[in-house]
Amino acid sequence: MGSFKNLGGWAFVGLLLGLPACGSEMTRAAGRGDRPTLGREIALAEEHARLSLPEAAELARAVVEHEVLSAPSPEYAMARVRDLRGCAFQADDVLADRMKTEDAVGGEAAFERRESGAMTDGSARDHMGSADDRWRAVGMSGMTRDRDQEARQKGLIDGSPLVRRAALRAIMRHGDPGDFDAVYTAARLDPDGLVRSSALRALPALAGERADVANKLRDLWTSGDDGLREDIAAAYASRAVYAHGGREALFHVLTTDKGAAVIEAAAVVLHSPVGDDPELHPIAESRLIDAIKSGTHRARLHAIAVAPLSAHAVDGKDPVELAVGEAAHDEDLDVRIAALGRLVDPRAGLTPKDRDDAVRALENLAYPGVSATPLRESRARWLLALAGDLRVQAWLETDLHARDPDLRVTAAEALAALGRASRAAVLLADEDPGVRVRGACVLLRAEAR
Repeated sequence: MGSFKNLGGWAFVGLLLGLPACGSEMTRAAGRGDRPTLGREIALAEEHARLSLPEAAELARAVVEHEVLSAPSPEYAMARVRDLRGCAFQADDVLADRMKTEDAVGGEAAFERRESGAMTDGSARDHMGSADDRWRAVGMSGMTRDRDQEARQKGLIDGSPLVRRAALRAIMRHGDPGDFDAVYTAARLDPDGLVRSSALRALPALAGERADVANKLRDLWTSGDDGLREDIAAAYASRAVYAHGGREALFHVLTTDKGAAVIEAAAVVLHSPVGDDPELHPIAESRLIDAIKSGTHRARLHAIAVAPLSAHAVDGKDPVELAVGEAAHDEDLDVRIAALGRLVDPRAGLTPKDRDDAVRALENLAYPGVSATPLRESRARWLLALAGDLRVQAWLETDLHARDPDLRVTAAEALAALGRASRAAVLLADEDPGVRVRGACVLLRAEAR
């Protein structure tokens, strides 16, 4: 942080040497929260193409420090710390400063540092005795030693779901099969859906040589919702479970069940080594193709998103890819955009001509006013940016001024994907504090690449 706290001195040196000091003025404006001045200076710098990514990232650090450490209220500070979730590692110095105050906001800062991997197990354990849920969750996440098993299992029945999820993370990191039964109980009975899902995902890693895991997962399937069943389908395909009843369970799901879990099961089979199974593969492929062609609106989008492309070719064409290609001409614009987004991905295996055709079709949907809603346009532009289509840059820069704050941030992320992140620096002076911090995150992540 010292690198931008002392920029005033560098400005003086610059004046003595006859160097421009506009960068220092921008940083001072960012550091004191002077949005009008910051906005004008950024606009001037961009007009003359004088704002590099390192300079934009330096502004972003100053904005983040001001927003978090000079917040007008605890509620404001809490929201800004949570806005840093996408770049907690890059903003670790600010979070480390904020956690020095051991209040709820400090606990959230500590929690984000722990989630980003910036805090060691030992440092995390120092907070184990706190009465605040966030601080206690940080402490619990560090209980990864052999002698911490009793504490981890107690954490699974703590009154706070934050602490229970932290206990599961510690169990996963320790990897002791002796925790299996306690985790299974959490997956079956915990009142919090995220805890149940986290517990379920941990089970295959703790299965060891147990032969009853698939049966236990079947019991969870019976009472689980679609989200939990998707996790169970993935667990069936894990190496620890597949050979001990997981294959049979996947066969049953693919041939008898309906809904999102079947789509997930089909994708799991086609994506994983078990996709080579000569019996399961064609069934999974058929279910996924059916979902793409005739499922509900949501099911079609789900199936397109998880479809593996060019994994198994037939006469030079992959049947799933053919289904996605047909969806790229669908009357439903959401389906069409999703399908085109998959096809313009270089990993899709299209010929250069076919890929160019898909890019042009997606560009047509990204054109202002064609897709009927700003959200669809934004989605199409984002997909084109991921595909490296520089022709969307001007549209993305326009989206930086969209009415919807989420669309403004999405535009910044798309510009970063294009390698033009510094053009999003205008968001550092945005009227919405959440956009300012999330925009800063985009710049900090881009600089760190």
